[in-house]
Amino acid sequence: MLLAMIVMLAGCGSEEGPDSLTSHTGTGNRITCVSCHSVASATRRQIVGVGGDFNRESHHVIDYSDRNNEIVTDDDCLVCHHLGNHGKGTIWLNDKDDPDQIIVYQPGDPASLEPFCLSCHDTDGATTEASPLSPFSSTSTLGTTPNRAGIEIAGSWNKQYGHRREGVTCLGSGESGTGCHGNYDSVAGTGSINAHGSGNVGLLANKLTLPITSAKWDETRYTLCLDCHRSETSLLTISELVGVAAGGNYAQPQENYNQLPYTVDFMVTGFHDYYSYGRDRQFNLHLYHLIEGMGQWYYRGGGPNGIPSCVACHNVHGVDGQYYYLWDEWGFSVATISGIDYGMVVDSNFSGTQYPDFCSFTCHSGSHFPGEDRYPRAPFNEAKASASTASGTLAHGDTVAISFSNSTNGAVIDESNIDSVLTLSGGHSWVDSLKGGTPPPPGELTADWSHADGKTNNVLTITIYIDDSSAGDPSIAVDDGITFDASTITDLNGTPVRGTMTLLGSF
Repeated sequence: MLLAMIVMLAGCGSEEGPDSLTSHTGTGNRITCVSCHSVASATRRQIVGVGGDFNRESHHVIDYSDRNNEIVTDDDCLVCHHLGNHGKGTIWLNDKDDPDQIIVYQPGDPASLEPFCLSCHDTDGATTEASPLSPFSSTSTLGTTPNRAGIEIAGSWNKQYGHRREGVTCLGSGESGTGCHGNYDSVAGTGSINAHGSGNVGLLANKLTLPITSAKWDETRYTLCLDCHRSETSLLTISELVGVAAGGNYAQPQENYNQLPYTVDFMVTGFHDYYSYGRDRQFNLHLYHLIEGMGQWYYRGGGPNGIPSCVACHNVHGVDGQYYYLWDEWGFSVATISGIDYGMVVDSNFSGTQYPDFCSFTCHSGSHFPGEDRYPRAPFNEAKASASTASGTLAHGDTVAISFSNSTNGAVIDESNIDSVLTLSGGHSWVDSLKGGTPPPPGELTADWSHADGKTNNVLTITIYIDDSSAGDPSIAVDDGITFDASTITDLNGTPVRGTMTLLGSF
């Protein structure tokens, strides 16, 4: 169960509310909650009946086997609402850890609701109820699937790193100063904020459809996360997180989606590249985690009915670890080995349904690096090539710069091997066939390594040689594919660069 949130319930009848509802327990003569709030009137919102909140896709009193069936009762309402001030314009709520405390909710201050939410979504649940982990009439239980995280939210919320530290609270539309939970229709851009029920799964303010079963990339299912990752300058944008360099050797469609939807000048994400051994190509690993290529995903510890989403890896409520809100349970850390940064996890429970540790055991069991669950963090394998000229046509002295996202071994490349190390498409060649030799004589094609951005040998500048005759001139052209031989150029651990990039720029 996600964070509990509530909306203003204006009283039926007079301003004083029905029949002097003043007791803390809500006892006394009264019109029932569900009968009064079956229709909207003035500021009183409809919460039951057709169009009400408690038969929507997600609601707090829910039967997951029949989630659109309305089962809320008056007693359920009184679990949350203190009726001592009912109908007077201010919402009083019951502190679920202390029966003598009232929490006053001010709609103009979403953070005023936060203590109420956390009083229920803590390790002991609603202790003021007879069944603290099942406070409502439904059979839903905090701490069990699909509400596995329900009892851990308060603890996470108070950790060192998290959205709370960024000024976010529980209730809201996703806008700055509010929270992520509420009944907001991200498609229509409308909807009142409340915690009774939502058209979005999990009472999320903007769409985050879970579980995700579509095999195609669909940005709308990550709206809740991406709205902030577009507008907040301190955060990486979606392009930076899952984008690839235009023309680079990551810019290849994956079999489960038809396009790479985002491009950046160069790889930004701190992910190692994913290498598809059967197809001999690479993908941005962050993007790969968000498509069905990861296989079946046990959403919230349940059955294999979805694929990973942002919250599969990131505890957005809060963590003590400093790395990108990754679940503390993973014990993620960074180690530098032979000059390469590796992300390492210490929890070996990655092959079962245990929450939140369902990660493919073929990736995080130490099979790639025996004895340690680790992956290189930097995508060294990303590369892009750009032609440069001042003449408007291929000419002597024109250059092609190939940039790599990490250090390389600086392999020797010259006229004798360049056409095999960096094979051009269409049978094209880098070299002037009338010249040659090993080593090449002065004045012929050169390939020189240089350093940039703190990396070593990560820029290869190739200078084209053309002799005075038109015969045998290099045939390299813009838009040629450039394919690595997957052996000559490697990272500092000897892992070869592989894949195909497209020559951009102009001659």
